[in-house]
Amino acid sequence: MNPELLAAMVSALSCALLLKGFVPVAARIGLVDQPHRRKIHGAATPLVGGLAVFGGCVFGLLAVPVGLGEYRILFGAGAALLLVGLLDDFRELSARSRFATQILAALAMVMAGGVELISFGQLLDSRELMLGALALPITVFCTVGVINSINMADGVDGLAGGLVSVALLSLAIAVLAAGKTDSLPLFAAILPAVIVFLLANFRPGRPAAVFLGDAGTLWLGFLLAWLLIDLSQGSAAVIDPVTALWLLAVPLLDTVYVLIERPRRGESPFSAGQDHLHHLFLRAGFSRRASVLWLWLLAATCAAGGLLSQWLAVPQWWRFYAFLLLAGVYHAAVSRAWRRRRWLGRDVSDVPAV
Repeated sequence: MNPELLAAMVSALSCALLLKGFVPVAARIGLVDQPHRRKIHGAATPLVGGLAVFGGCVFGLLAVPVGLGEYRILFGAGAALLLVGLLDDFRELSARSRFATQILAALAMVMAGGVELISFGQLLDSRELMLGALALPITVFCTVGVINSINMADGVDGLAGGLVSVALLSLAIAVLAAGKTDSLPLFAAILPAVIVFLLANFRPGRPAAVFLGDAGTLWLGFLLAWLLIDLSQGSAAVIDPVTALWLLAVPLLDTVYVLIERPRRGESPFSAGQDHLHHLFLRAGFSRRASVLWLWLLAATCAAGGLLSQWLAVPQWWRFYAFLLLAGVYHAAVSRAWRRRRWLGRDVSDVPAV
């Protein structure tokens, strides 16, 4: 059997079985997300989606000859983040503890895994922007940023999992287009597990059966950071560094907006809030399903634009300035929507009922 197909089948089946086994256990031990006035779900929901996705990925890779192999550090550091996320899901940890673990995982990625952001490519002009002595701190900063952007996106059923799927599928397409088939088993083990989780998490007309939890968002955010850096650096790169911005455009733009605006209001940027883009859609009267689908579409459009502009050999600095323009337009539009309490012509004054 084709190894990628085998990895995909084992991954999907393993994730499904783990979900079936973990969900009742989570309910018994209290590993659930309780309803709260700041949240939009109405029932206690198990927080074991991340565990099942991680297990599905591992079993999928172990089923094929490549095994964990060169990805031992990826899954080792990912397991540490998974554990910290589980502890945070049980009893909220301090921001300092979460950031410390994320930094240590990023350091392991660089020092033990050999995955490091050494170049920004032709970001400003036709000359390659090498990072030199700043490579390590910038890699850590970017990794922590990606992890938290996925964590912050996990605010409505299906959103974080869908955004992760868009980025992973885009990277898999880039790998196929470049003929770099050595990393295909990893994608074959990852994507089916995430999709199986999505089927249990994004259920139009019904509440989610399971959430990713902080365990899942931290692990998947780290996975994306690893892949985006690994596949954009060196002679084996399949995407330009600037393309990575487009593949994660929606969670990155939303996170930057929150990190800028919350301190301006005297709030902690990492506190819970209802000022994300999906909250605008919900307050404007869009259903959860419609809100998520619109954001998936926006993410897919940005990712497709990023890949297409790379394949058409559009200069990297043009693509970077275009992304900065998009970021500026996004920030201005969202700020104006909250200030005027209107989004897409609809009133957003009222918080939607759970």
